[in-house]
Amino acid sequence: MTASNLQPYNLPQHRRLPEPLLKFGNADDAANHAHPLLGLIQYGPFGKQRLAGVSNPIRIAYIGQATMIARLRNLVKEFDQKHQPRERRPYLPE
Repeated sequence: MTASNLQPYNLPQHRRLPEPLLKFGNADDAANHAHPLLGLIQYGPFGKQRLAGVSNPIRIAYIGQATMIARLRNLVKEFDQKHQPRERRPYLPE
């Protein structure tokens, strides 16, 4: 088919491209993953090397009403616990 025979509605069939690999925080060149959450779990964030100056563990200060401090503590405790996803289970890891 020549260029003069092409009609605007005569488009080529589509094709599906694979998900690109995302780069994560490990210095290893193989620290890539197509899934953003699984990559974070396996390798850590991309800027991990740049965050070396940040203390580990991170210290958190609570500022608020005295009646709310217990709720803030409980919220922060949840960061250290495993969570089972309740929605989008095929996509969200534990």
